[in-house]
Amino acid sequence: MNSFFRSCLRPVFREAGVGLITPSGAELVVAPADGPTLVFARWRDMFRLLISPELAFCEAYAKGHMTIEGGQVYDAMIRMMRINATQSRVFLAGKGLITLTAPLFRLMEGTTPRKSKKNVHAHYDLGNDF
Repeated sequence: MNSFFRSCLRPVFREAGVGLITPSGAELVVAPADGPTLVFARWRDMFRLLISPELAFCEAYAKGHMTIEGGQVYDAMIRMMRINATQSRVFLAGKGLITLTAPLFRLMEGTTPRKSKKNVHAHYDLGNDF
């Protein structure tokens, strides 16, 4: 698993000047002296980083599945924003995976068409009395 993420993410994180530590504790990228390091607690969040980097970063941090050592969230965000995700071949390849993995993620999260329909009904079909 480490070698997959090493080959995909190492160039991007090196360019940004951000360190990266996997859930197994492997340090894939060593941060420069003044750079922050992202420490992931779950492989799932690292995989999502390939597919939708902005969303994965924010969700993993907000849910406590990623911590930042050697800096604050702002420090990591500024450095990561330097990477143009629309031109990075790593993230372009990840965007292609969305089509293949989206149904799998929906199943893993328990989202089904039936459940989605029920949620829509509960939130939006409020009737005329509202």
